[in-house]
Amino acid sequence: MRTRTAIVLMGMFVALGSNVLAQTVPATLQAALLKKIFSFDKSLSGKAAIDVVVIGSADDVVAALNAVGMKAKSGSEVGGDVVYVAAGATPPKAASAKAGILSVSASTAFVEKGQVSVAIGLEDGKPKIYVNLGQLKAEKHELSADLLKLAKIIQ
Repeated sequence: MRTRTAIVLMGMFVALGSNVLAQTVPATLQAALLKKIFSFDKSLSGKAAIDVVVIGSADDVVAALNAVGMKAKSGSEVGGDVVYVAAGATPPKAASAKAGILSVSASTAFVEKGQVSVAIGLEDGKPKIYVNLGQLKAEKHELSADLLKLAKIIQ
């Protein structure tokens, strides 16, 4: 009886885990969208190559960002032009604001809690841009109105 219960519970966790993973925007699409988003940021739009520090376990994101022409590397501290916060990592809200470094993620919860400025999530199965205006202002970044029209805005 215990074995059967354990198997059922393990199956539920695997199903839930794969469902959560299936709801994440693929790293290659995140990279392409972030590159486009950065072109709408007045502080980043003129840069030839954008330096991105990826905090947390996201080797696929590092590779995808490098593949679209950014200079991405894994790290544990805020640096570069942009900090990407992987799911499960602790967002460096105060440090990114103090340094004036744009914070991004694929975790919409980070944006909703005001821990990062921009996230790429899913809405109705399609990629959606989320922007926290308070954190964006704290980081001294400004996105164009054209991009903000497409985004879900968090105050």
